[in-house]
Amino acid sequence: MGAAWRDITGTQGWFKKILFLCLVGCVPILNFSVSGYALRWSRELSFGKRNPLPREIFRKKEILTGFRAWLAQLSLGFVYCILGLLATLLLSAFFGLFSVQAGATIAALVFIVLSFGMAFFWLPLVNVSIMRMTAVDYLEAALNLPKTFKAFKRAMGGAIGATIVPPLLSGLVTFLLFTLIGGIIGASAASNFSNLNSLYGMYGMTGFSPAKTMTGLLGIGTSALFLYLLLGIVSSMLGTFAMLITWRAMGHWTARYASEWIKESDEEFVLQMAEDRAAPAAAAAAAAATAPPTAPAAYACPDDSTPIDPSAPASSAGADNNYNQ
Repeated sequence: MGAAWRDITGTQGWFKKILFLCLVGCVPILNFSVSGYALRWSRELSFGKRNPLPREIFRKKEILTGFRAWLAQLSLGFVYCILGLLATLLLSAFFGLFSVQAGATIAALVFIVLSFGMAFFWLPLVNVSIMRMTAVDYLEAALNLPKTFKAFKRAMGGAIGATIVPPLLSGLVTFLLFTLIGGIIGASAASNFSNLNSLYGMYGMTGFSPAKTMTGLLGIGTSALFLYLLLGIVSSMLGTFAMLITWRAMGHWTARYASEWIKESDEEFVLQMAEDRAAPAAAAAAAAATAPPTAPAAYACPDDSTPIDPSAPASSAGADNNYNQ
């Protein structure tokens, strides 16, 4: 997540980019391009590249990848719900043979376990499945749960943290902002009605004046509408930022622990890797002289100075595009 944070905030104009992605996310159909944009950007890490946030958003591949990710989430979520429903019915029916209270208690406990399982196990596994689908570039790869779980169990903590922490922090900040603004609006309303009561008492009025009451309510309502509209934009930006952090962190996770997936990738990236290997021999020799090869994996931690793959030359796209630099 730290590497993902640096990748995003290290991009020039990243705040404007997130604001634009937030607005795009409000448009039906086009909103698929937001998640697809984050996934395609994170995909490059498995190929030894590390570019800033791309400029292009509305590309066919971004929209298609986002739509595939939505289908994968929907399909795997449906599978989890069906399995959870069957487990709840079977266990509650079995214990219900002894007593109705036991059956109801078991059903409640199973529901709680399934809820925690969804948050701390299934959702991270779904994200790993989506990253595999993005790396391989076809939808069926997301449904191959045995192969996905094989990589998932190598570093469950990283996948769980990348899935849960960013949206949790975003939701917490949004909740605090809503609570703060709600308290401000409530205090303002109480102050206004207190002033009206004082005014009525000064002139010996025994009841509320409809005109003044409606004026006060209209002023409070207008302020509340503006504040909540502003808060909606802020919370949407926080959600978009959390989504970028999650998928970029999952991209780093995939490059570290599931780099073998790139061997199943589509022809386009295979050709791209071949072009990278065809770079000038001088660059390859310079990269190889930096340090002896330590591992065949095509990834190294961004903070590590060890080259990714000393046998491969630097990318032709520039120094920022390859960890070898």
